[in-house]
Amino acid sequence: MTSEQQEIHGHYTNRTSQDQPVMYLLLPTKEGAGRVPLVLPSEGGLRLRQIQTFGWNEPELLARLSRLQQGALPIASRALCSVPLVGWVFYEPIKTAGELARSLATLARQIEQAIPKVYAAEKKDGYLHKLLESFQRELLPTLQLTSTNEKDYSFADIYAQTIAYGLFTARVFSHVKDEREDKVAETLGEASNSPKVFKRKETDFNRQDVWEQLPETNPFLRKLFRAMSDQEAEKLGKDLIAAIADIFIVLRNTKMDAILSDFRQKMSQEDIVIRFYEDFLKAYKPQMRELRGVYYTSESIVSYIVRSVDEILKTDFGLKDGLVDATKVQVKTKDSKDTKETHKVLITDVATGTGTFLHSVTAHIHKSFKPTQQLTWSDYVSQHLLPRLSGFELLMAPYAVAHMKLGLQLAELGYKFDSDERLRVYLTNTLQEAFQIPPADGFDNWIRDEADAANIIKQEAPVMVLLGNPPYSGHSATNFLLSL
Repeated sequence: MTSEQQEIHGHYTNRTSQDQPVMYLLLPTKEGAGRVPLVLPSEGGLRLRQIQTFGWNEPELLARLSRLQQGALPIASRALCSVPLVGWVFYEPIKTAGELARSLATLARQIEQAIPKVYAAEKKDGYLHKLLESFQRELLPTLQLTSTNEKDYSFADIYAQTIAYGLFTARVFSHVKDEREDKVAETLGEASNSPKVFKRKETDFNRQDVWEQLPETNPFLRKLFRAMSDQEAEKLGKDLIAAIADIFIVLRNTKMDAILSDFRQKMSQEDIVIRFYEDFLKAYKPQMRELRGVYYTSESIVSYIVRSVDEILKTDFGLKDGLVDATKVQVKTKDSKDTKETHKVLITDVATGTGTFLHSVTAHIHKSFKPTQQLTWSDYVSQHLLPRLSGFELLMAPYAVAHMKLGLQLAELGYKFDSDERLRVYLTNTLQEAFQIPPADGFDNWIRDEADAANIIKQEAPVMVLLGNPPYSGHSATNFLLSL
């Protein structure tokens, strides 16, 4: 840190709220020309890279200052003060999916490396201790805090990937939601012939509220991120909170319209979300990509299997609507003492991974569905699609990717997310026998709830169709299809 930066750092931290962006003006002296330092802090304190200094007439400074216009800056209301959201003035925006994947991978690596330090510093009833114990109890009994082998997963790795991809998911959905509200505002403005200049909405993307930006179709991730949001910055440790804060900076200053435009253009040609995840893993831990079976399943193969299931349901099972079928039947309860109503065509992917097969099933159903005045597509999704689709995935990162991909697909297809119906992709071990998990206290109830919900499907759901592509490290995966 230069003496100039040290002086600015000391002045800033002693006199200014640590959330506030600041521009200093250093007047010319006999020894040198004038300088303009820009300071943009983040949660966890001011760091060296957050102080950028420019000469008075530097073109880069003039270009940045031209973006600062009164009335054009979104203002966030936070606990102690109002903060202008000016990150895009201080940082060069990320404009491509590949660049964003690499940036997130770098920061995920920093989170992974910080986890052991925070774990060692906190007490046995601390946040990370409880979270690790919960994952060991409910999902992975042999899970360790860290691993010396880059190919093996660990708690630190799972946490790092989940934070990176969960925050990316939240940013995607906050942007999609803002887009929708913008369209409504524009429509209302046009209808009223209002001369008012339209100002686009920008949700304040911060750690305290980020869990609310995650889609309602994934209550598990919402609760996981709410637990993270509730932690005090000091308890998360300097290195960990700095890496998490940097992900917020990166995502705030990413051109999400460009990223999503790229996704939308390529979505009909390839699985762009899994391509993004592959780019992420390549930069994060390339050895892990092979171990975890994270390879792209050809869209032609996936489509063929889904269309074959649809045809089998129509010809062999006499269901004229195939995968669209929404009929219900009465089945016996687990104790055989009573009956309950359930959909007839229940579909499960027992090796969900990043959700490729469920994504294709949803696309096929949307293409075949014929809306009526009594049943719109959004109503069909909440009443007859989400209750029929389910999937099991053991690893957090693919689980988060699957939820993002399927949630984004539903949003693009017009689902309103106005019901409490969740997307039934569960974090669970498919090969683990269903059993009643012992009661747990407070902190990990939501982890146990996820396992309990998966166990209900394993034990009680009369699944008609199983499909998917289970991963095999070192071998080509064999697609399978079972119609029961």
